[in-house]
Amino acid sequence: MTDLKDRAPAHALLKRLRQEMAVTTGNRPGPIPAHARSWHQGILGELEVAKALDTLPRGWLVLHSVPAGENGSDIDHVVVSPTGRVITINTKHHRGADIWVGEQALMVNRHKQNYLPIARSEAARAAVKLTRAVGHPVTVQPFIVFVGTKPLTIRQPPARVTVATTWNLVGLLETAGRNPGTGDSAAIKRAASESGTWSRLPLDSASSAELIVWFMTMLEPDVPPERTTYVRPVTNRRQYQPQRYSRPPSRHSIAFPLKVAGIVFGAIVGSMWIGGLMLELLVATMHTG
Repeated sequence: MTDLKDRAPAHALLKRLRQEMAVTTGNRPGPIPAHARSWHQGILGELEVAKALDTLPRGWLVLHSVPAGENGSDIDHVVVSPTGRVITINTKHHRGADIWVGEQALMVNRHKQNYLPIARSEAARAAVKLTRAVGHPVTVQPFIVFVGTKPLTIRQPPARVTVATTWNLVGLLETAGRNPGTGDSAAIKRAASESGTWSRLPLDSASSAELIVWFMTMLEPDVPPERTTYVRPVTNRRQYQPQRYSRPPSRHSIAFPLKVAGIVFGAIVGSMWIGGLMLELLVATMHTG
């Protein structure tokens, strides 16, 4: 497979997690090792962003887990607008975290992160590879998309990076995509879809459809995956308002058994929800293949 349009979201992380689970559980359903839980969270985050990207209008090219380095690194998502505008997306899944964004800094739970320079570096690397492939300069815009966080606090938009959530991602992409790109859109899409544009290494032989099926069945039935919390945009574009959540029930409350039953029911629904998402992605992957 050299056409990246057939590649599933989080392909690289799925393959890595499956290799780890083969060692620890023999690829049987079971708990995820502690050191691999960040991969699992990353997979859920990339799947959420992929679901949002799937709602883009016709004419957009959407690629996932683009292998952009010789050391096995990848870019979570690359999209090309109908006008030829290229955007790289770096997904960050921080469930319940506080995010603060400034012009030159980004903090998660008051700890400074290097997400901004990494996003710029990814976009610059993509621009070099696409420019070489099409024979003329290609400009690439970096996005960072947060999944499952508390309200985003954007004191000042960061330089040359767009910070978004799954709720406002598509709108921001459509706005950016209206600007004309640099060069022929069809040529850029062809080059972006070809794996040789990004890396000299051959694509791995792992089937995206097989990886998705494996991920759907690898969790223990009584340990449903966490559902992602969304962040809803409000009028103030620098501040985002989360959904309301009730406080955990007190164990001394008379209604506690009923609340526990509600939680169990919610967990079952959550498991069905993620299973439905995986099935959608599997069907889409098999259809494109």
